Amino acid sequence: MLLFRINTYSNNANITYGIDVIDKERTVRQYANLSDNAEEIKKLVILCNSLDIEECHIDDIVEDFLTDFKTY
Repeated sequence: MLLFRINTYSNNANITYGIDVIDKERTVRQYANLSDNAEEIKKLVILCNSLDIEECHIDDIVEDFLTDFKTY
């Protein structure tokens, strides 16, 4: 089962958040700079961790988050 974890990126004054995807203690995917809203990413990570998501669907989930569900 995959584990989703929040990652944080800092660039001087800006902090953005993304997702690390972990499989058997190994990072298999990293998505950086998805949002500057930590709560949005936290909700996405909680949702992903509550489901049994196959690795082949992760790109679609991230794309849907960015295009359909991201608040501005």
